Amino acid sequence: MIDILAVLIGGFIGAVARFGISSYLSRKIITSFPWGILSVNLIGALVIGFVFPDNRDVSKTSELFLITGILGGFTTFSTFGMESIELLKKGSYLHLAIYIVVTVFGGMLLFSAGYLL
Repeated sequence: MIDILAVLIGGFIGAVARFGISSYLSRKIITSFPWGILSVNLIGALVIGFVFPDNRDVSKTSELFLITGILGGFTTFSTFGMESIELLKKGSYLHLAIYIVVTVFGGMLLFSAGYLL
């Protein structure tokens, strides 16, 4: 039961943080490029690399709270897919290519940086 609560509370925190950051960036940077979701996914990749269980001595409950809960709620691959399709439908092929490349390779790079930290 404690593990479920850890994921529940962490997921709530992560989802609210994702909404806040992506909404803020969407208001500040007016463009069709999805800067908000890109930013949270890259931040999440860095943080998850830093707290990844192989890299730290954390309890299972802490891992569920941090990785499954907070970071799982914070980052969002489903929105990445949705935003990609929206760019495709708009014919924004250059933005689509940049978004995919930066999300995937930037995420891998920042995960690695976090892991090494």
